[in-house]
Amino acid sequence: MMARLRVLCLHGMGANSRIFKEQMSPVRSLLPSEYSFTFLDGLETCIPPAEISDFYAGPYLCWYKSPCAHKVAQAHKRILSFMRSEGPFDVILGFSQGASIAASLLVHHQLDNPPDTPPLFRAAIFICSPLPFSRCLSRGYNTRGYFGLKANIKAVESRPAKVPDYLIPQDNEYFEYFLKPELESGLESDSSTEEEDDEDNGSQDRFCSTVHKGCRKLGMTLYYQMFHASVDDVRITIPTAHIYGRSDPWRPHSVDLVGLCDSGKVWAYQHDGGHEIPRDESEEICDTIESTLSTL
Repeated sequence: MMARLRVLCLHGMGANSRIFKEQMSPVRSLLPSEYSFTFLDGLETCIPPAEISDFYAGPYLCWYKSPCAHKVAQAHKRILSFMRSEGPFDVILGFSQGASIAASLLVHHQLDNPPDTPPLFRAAIFICSPLPFSRCLSRGYNTRGYFGLKANIKAVESRPAKVPDYLIPQDNEYFEYFLKPELESGLESDSSTEEEDDEDNGSQDRFCSTVHKGCRKLGMTLYYQMFHASVDDVRITIPTAHIYGRSDPWRPHSVDLVGLCDSGKVWAYQHDGGHEIPRDESEEICDTIESTLSTL
């Protein structure tokens, strides 16, 4: 008899745990009964895309409105806290923003712990995932400029700031919906140029667990550090499934996320749709998931 596998599921931006449970229903119905799915709600409310609000009732939630280091760290804390109280889980599964934050969590677990530390999960399933963002200023591309902020600032001057053009969504709806600055109360406005990376200011927390000056709490300055295999050498070492749509504006991100994973433990499937989990390809998606988890 197959051992029970517990799967933690993270929804996309503008959805919630109930909506994601319904979106995943056709695939879940084809998977073995030993798979147990737990769906977690994101931290913040947000404006949903029309394809969600036209069919589902709210609340409409996200893990962050934009992936600045502050908000990535908060999302990590939310997930880790839930894992401590409700875990352990064997597998993490995410769609869209949920997949991105799942990948970010896995990468940071490896960066912040000794090599012999057990992984957070035994496998991961990424569906239509944008590239993950970091809570550490010494990692990834510095993408502040793509969020309408001054890119050339001291704290991230060592990081490349020119992202390959193919990674910028060409669909205006996606570009405007995802790539916008986190202009919220208490966080920097797009005119802020203040730097606070030379002092600790008595702070008791950092963005990441790495003890280097760059990741002390830097006041209200916003940082957007996007992981990418071309500028980061860390790799997710557990088995991973990558499912994405042929016409998805985020397809280049999903494809490049494969490069952040151990190439010998990757299973990928491209469906014929867009940024979605197509019901008519549930069997193929199910097969990809089962192939990945059969290695556990």
